[in-house]
Amino acid sequence: DGEYLGLIKPGGTAIASEYAATYPPQVTDMSYGATQPTAEGETSATGYLRTATPGAANPGNAGLVLAERVTFSPSAGVFNGTTAVALSGATGTQKIRYVVAAPSASLGAGLPDPTADSQLYTAPIALVAPTVIRAAVFSADGTRSGLAASAQYLQVSDNGAGQAYWFESNLPLLVLDDHGLGPLVKDEVDHPAWLYAWTPGSDGAAHVRNAPDLVTSLTMTVHGFSSADFPKKSFKLELTTDLGRSNPQALLGLPAADTWILIGPWQFDRSFIRNAYVYALSNQLGRWAPRTRLTEVFFNTNTYGLDQSAYAGVYVLTDQIAVAPQRVNLASLAPSDTTEPAITGGYILRIDPPQADKYSWRTARGFPDFMTCVVMVEEPKLDKLPAVQRDYIRGYVQKFENALQADAAVGWVTRTYLDYLDRPSWIDHHLLNVLVKNIDAFRRSMYFTKDRGGKLVAGPVWDYDRSLGSHDGRDADWSGWNGTGDAVDAWNFGWWGVLARDPDYRQAWIDRWQALRRRELSDSNLTELADALAARVGPIAAERDANRWPEDRSGYGDYQGEIDHLKDWVTRRATWIDGQFVAAPTIVDDGTNLLLTPAAGAQLAYTTDGSDPRLVGGGLAGTALIASAPVTLPRSANVYARSFATAAPVFPGTPWSSVVAGPGASPLADSQQSRLVNLSVRSTVRGGENILIAAMVVRDSNGKEFLARAIGPSLINYGVTQPLADPLLRLVNASGTEVGRNLCWTTCADPAQLVALATAVGAFPLST
Repeated sequence: DGEYLGLIKPGGTAIASEYAATYPPQVTDMSYGATQPTAEGETSATGYLRTATPGAANPGNAGLVLAERVTFSPSAGVFNGTTAVALSGATGTQKIRYVVAAPSASLGAGLPDPTADSQLYTAPIALVAPTVIRAAVFSADGTRSGLAASAQYLQVSDNGAGQAYWFESNLPLLVLDDHGLGPLVKDEVDHPAWLYAWTPGSDGAAHVRNAPDLVTSLTMTVHGFSSADFPKKSFKLELTTDLGRSNPQALLGLPAADTWILIGPWQFDRSFIRNAYVYALSNQLGRWAPRTRLTEVFFNTNTYGLDQSAYAGVYVLTDQIAVAPQRVNLASLAPSDTTEPAITGGYILRIDPPQADKYSWRTARGFPDFMTCVVMVEEPKLDKLPAVQRDYIRGYVQKFENALQADAAVGWVTRTYLDYLDRPSWIDHHLLNVLVKNIDAFRRSMYFTKDRGGKLVAGPVWDYDRSLGSHDGRDADWSGWNGTGDAVDAWNFGWWGVLARDPDYRQAWIDRWQALRRRELSDSNLTELADALAARVGPIAAERDANRWPEDRSGYGDYQGEIDHLKDWVTRRATWIDGQFVAAPTIVDDGTNLLLTPAAGAQLAYTTDGSDPRLVGGGLAGTALIASAPVTLPRSANVYARSFATAAPVFPGTPWSSVVAGPGASPLADSQQSRLVNLSVRSTVRGGENILIAAMVVRDSNGKEFLARAIGPSLINYGVTQPLADPLLRLVNASGTEVGRNLCWTTCADPAQLVALATAVGAFPLST
């Protein structure tokens, strides 16, 4: 992409100043460097070299590529009738030569660069049909030339039944043109093409007859597995410059990127919004998901220009799941990152059938046990994934699986799996898939991420055309945890089936579900989001798509009927899920007192000291009070309450509802607040210094025990803590927030570390 290059002698002295350069972006199969003079009086020059000479001297100045490049007026775009294209960029005695071609199957490989024998430009080029032009600046004698530039001009029909010139849409418009190559099939080949993009203007519509907002060359290939066989294809688009370089662009208002996925909803998702709907919900929950733009698309594969026969229907332009600041924001992992902490992230993992350019495996316990699916490293790709990184991430996943199984085997007395898994993200991911009844959840199109120093995070979400009561049929019933036929068993499949046996995982799931039902997953938000997305499509675009693809015609009367069905299905399902768990108590605040009422058939369990009435593991806290009838407390009470059912719960339920609080409640003792299990203190005098060592064993709300140590400022030189801002000792949690004075909080992986510390400073080893 352009950088600084210098040749440096040992000791840090540059060999020669002319060999230090700031060089521009590089071009495939073309070198950049300093010429080697071959004629008397010729001086060395720097630039692109037409012919690379590895292992031999660079050419003389005659081998330099000219700096000048051709510009086109008008720039690449669409036209109707005829147009003329002017070429400029030559200076002095330089000349412009060009080649032109009409679309054809052979043009799919791209136009060759013009040569000294190509057509000489003397006047604007008249176009009467779709045309691709490739041109370059040449020296007067034809021995040197500049980098070639390309432009495509797509003729659009403006009359008759097939006219497309007057086409307009309330949606953004994309036109893809593959130079007459014909329809594409799943072949893993990147085919050259051009992209034209329009966004709606001030009148609320996008018009083909207007100048496009963006025109770019690109490569495209058919995207998907089973969907690759659909007649309405989905595509992967990689934007390029006319030199074949990556060309990140902001597309239809989404942040700039060079790679995009264009999804074609067909047959199963006749609302066109299922993917956009779930992705939007995920983002509302605080979990990044691909951003989307609903759009109408033309895909021109013929040789005679654009008309209505190229109409491809309603599509969804989508972010690719990739490591990037505006996408999956992980640490960048280079092949040279082979030791900790760099090797620990960032990785994107995926569960799907294997692909040749990705490292894949199944775990020691055979996960995933579904068809040909495997665990794959989506990023980095195989050619940039050294063996040490491959072994690290495979080993990390196996350690997680081993820990999960070991914790389950001892009845969740330990939860070592939490050292490897980010439980809140796994709950959110599982919860969303259960809500929409995704029939392939957790076994394919499943992603995980692992950032540097982080744990295994579930997500981002991907691929929801067969969910939310789609026309697949297996998800038709909004009741029941699982779909019909071979739909996934959501609470028993793979790793999630083991996690679901942890009562604290299920309780955290219930807590999250009932909290979200008051906000992001409320009936009003679920229906308003569907309406907002559907309004972007509208009945006119939906009807055009159904005319092109009869399988996309609504099974519920019309497009609005399709959306009404989706809204009815998702709200009924959310209500059904509510009914599988003990409902939370209600709190009525009259300004003076609080009236707490347990759910029907349940008791009220509450505390007035800010603690959780539920213990880790599911027991009743010693400070909790139980009531079978409503309870009145002062409004200022530091109260937390749950409904508690005495009857045995039906899996995956628990006896507990989520927790609710009064307006005067202090922060709840949650997973960030520890319970003291053991405390030992030792003080001594050594070398005239007063030294205090305090050791604690604490248990968090997840049931994990930690050994903490607190030490005095005089021990800073031992490298066991950070310098303190004052002589006090402080207790801080893992995120650095101070939660107590006179102590300094750290964590030890092994109690032996604390014994070693005590020995190092001359204190007796600490014990219980």
